[in-house]
This record gives sequence, structure tokens and C-alpha cells, in this order.
Amino acid sequence: MGDRDSPSSIRCKSDRSEGHVRIISIFKREWNGHEEVDGIKNGKKPTLKQKLFMHSQGLRPNNWLVIKDTASMMEVVSRTSLNKVGGKPVIRKLKK
Repeated sequence: MGDRDSPSSIRCKSDRSEGHVRIISIFKREWNGHEEVDGIKNGKKPTLKQKLFMHSQGLRPNNWLVIKDTASMMEVVSRTSLNKVGGKPVIRKLKK
């Protein structure tokens, strides 16, 4: 990618600031290479401790990604549901 593709090089031809902000936000979302699916942040691979907890809850750890892990609960999303087109991701909240 050259300087033409960087977000700072994009300029809006119109005088309206709304159009400029919209163009920049669309470009940044595509330029980052990822976007959130239905407001879900990117899931992370579970650690060994998290895998043991998921296994104790009856889940196969290799099929799940960790979204949120707090002292009282863990939120996980199914890997297979993220690959389906047009479907809603399967999310589970596990209480500790």
C-alpha cells in the first residue's frame, strides 16, 4: 500500500464536513481489515485455564472463542457460527 491508501491522504471534494467524516469512517473500517459482527468484538483463543473451565461446563474448547472473561462470568462465541453467512453468532455466558 502506498501513501494513496492511508487514511490521512483521503480528502473530501465537497465543503460539507459530514461527507468527509463519513468517507473517512468507511475507509478506516475497510482499511483496518476487520469489522465487528453484530457488535461483537474479536474473539480470542482461550488460555489453558479457560479451556479447563469450558470443559468443566460441557463445551469443547476448540470450538469456542473467548469474548469476555471476568471474575463472575465468561462470554464465548462459537467458531462455526462465525463462519456461517447470514446467521447470527451463537454466544454463551458461562457463570463461574
